[in-house]
Amino acid sequence: MFSCLAKAILTRNMARLREGDYRPLLRLDARDIRFRFPGDSSWATEIDNRDDLERWLQRFVATGLKIYPD
Repeated sequence: MFSCLAKAILTRNMARLREGDYRPLLRLDARDIRFRFPGDSSWATEIDNRDDLERWLQRFVATGLKIYPD
């Protein structure tokens, strides 16, 4: 049951992100979140707080990128 609920919440929040609203996704994250986006591009980062993640997500939305969970 929990996996069904988690999937529904993630699906909804990722759809909102694709529409330009990152806030529902961010609300689920702890203040001391550890987030890593690997690679050598300008997107590569290691973040250890929600405020920095919010700035990263704002940039993500501003560029118009779309992501779909698998």
